[in-house]
Amino acid sequence: MKNNLILTGWHHPEYLAAAAAMYGLHCKCDADVLGASMAGLAAILDTHGSRYRNVYVLGVGLTENLVKLSRVLKELSAAGVSVKWISRQDVSDVARKTLESGGASFLEKIVRERTSLLDVVTEVFGDDGKTYSQLSPLCDVAEETFHPLPDISKCTVPQIWAALYDAAGFAHRDNGDESACGDVVKALWNGESVKPQMPPRLAQIMDDYRSGYSSEMIGKSPAMSFLKEKLAQAAGYDRANVLLLGETGTGKQVAAEYIHSHSARHNMPFEHYNCAYGNGGGTLLMDRLFGHEKGSYTGAVSATRGLFDDADGGTLFLDEIGEAGADVQAMLLTVLETGCFTRIGGDRTKSVRVDVRLICATNRDLQQMVLDGRFRLDLYERISDFPICIEPLRNRREDIEPPARHYWLQLTGGALTSQQTRDLMDYSYPGNVRELVSLLKQARATAMSAAAKGATVSPVDFKKILTHHKEFNSRLIEGLSRRQQGGVAPASAAVADEWPDSREELLALHTVKVYEKYGRDINEAAAKAGVSLNTFKKYLAAARSMARGIS
Repeated sequence: MKNNLILTGWHHPEYLAAAAAMYGLHCKCDADVLGASMAGLAAILDTHGSRYRNVYVLGVGLTENLVKLSRVLKELSAAGVSVKWISRQDVSDVARKTLESGGASFLEKIVRERTSLLDVVTEVFGDDGKTYSQLSPLCDVAEETFHPLPDISKCTVPQIWAALYDAAGFAHRDNGDESACGDVVKALWNGESVKPQMPPRLAQIMDDYRSGYSSEMIGKSPAMSFLKEKLAQAAGYDRANVLLLGETGTGKQVAAEYIHSHSARHNMPFEHYNCAYGNGGGTLLMDRLFGHEKGSYTGAVSATRGLFDDADGGTLFLDEIGEAGADVQAMLLTVLETGCFTRIGGDRTKSVRVDVRLICATNRDLQQMVLDGRFRLDLYERISDFPICIEPLRNRREDIEPPARHYWLQLTGGALTSQQTRDLMDYSYPGNVRELVSLLKQARATAMSAAAKGATVSPVDFKKILTHHKEFNSRLIEGLSRRQQGGVAPASAAVADEWPDSREELLALHTVKVYEKYGRDINEAAAKAGVSLNTFKKYLAAARSMARGIS
């Protein structure tokens, strides 16, 4: 058993450098390395912490699950496990008070104000100079996620390592592969070459990442042809903001990447963020989008850029836009209307100007959210210059075979047989393409397990795998199918005929409701709706012509 466990964040390239330095300089290679997220820190400490004498939490935030984290730290301390939190930032007052109130023997922290986490590790634990010169180039790689996956042949070695670490984070989050982050960290420390050819394990991590984030729009149905036409139209006019609508797993992120890669901005940055992170509101999302100034809040030891800065000149894709809170919605509206924003704690007279094409996506009913007062009408209008609906896979059955063949080739290097293809097409996939890919990964794991045991590997029996999949997920599949067929509506859904399909008619109906709410005071109603008086009058006139309940 190893004496040490290193838990490291996976988003920034500097974390990889710092984790490698910690692994080799301090732990003397006597360590396991796992990726950890802010939200999952308490759970991973609870699951793994008691197996080690020392646990190092490297560059992982302490702002979620604090009550559980307090309990886990208390239990680890009682078991004699030393936990150290290593970061560039101090512990927030909220985190400190919560942990102390829970009776936890708070983790020993090592905090230094330096330009990178690697500086903190090498200063605290020493360095012979050679290690720092070998690892520090990673800290100069832009803090970004590497999808669409870059052309490795055109990347520098530090960029390849950064892309590998991003791929390891994907393997951990999406595939449950807990060893991937450690494998990349150890390979970096051991000086393994990634050019011109990667070691097999690293190549596997990268291939899984590539298959999971393919930017190709794969399919041959009329619906797919129509979708590609719409995406091409959106790509052709890069001043229009795009709203992608569709069920979970239909490929909204792939569609966003398709628009970007086929637009005039294709050589500029593509940034992606899920607005559901941090429950969609408050400082976390605001900070990630707009950045902050030094001293703007406890722990803000230096000025930090946001995603709008990073996406300047390119595209910013905001997934799950329906989860964004009121404050975030207001800031987004300001950016879209003026092209400017102010960082958290910044001087409003010194706003930042950017040129960003915004693509938003959601599986929520945004029109219903507007009518319920949970999403701003003016922001809805701004983000939906070009709305595009993505049909679920069950409505385009011809599109099951092409992605199945594509992803199976990416996962195994082989081709599906005709029988395997027929078996895969004999299912409606209520989870859409994501469910299909998950099923293929399960099949790949089954085949690999059989090969590892020395068995003669016969073609994968997808009929058998699908039978097990349906049995295991029967309750979920049945519920999703009923909902999708209209038998059971989501809790927040309205009666089918209550709300109009037309956007213009929807806005007119909303205007009437606001008008009535404020006692038919047209000036106050227009102000509350966030539109000009002339615009409000226009929608009232439209409502009259549509006989929507106003005289």
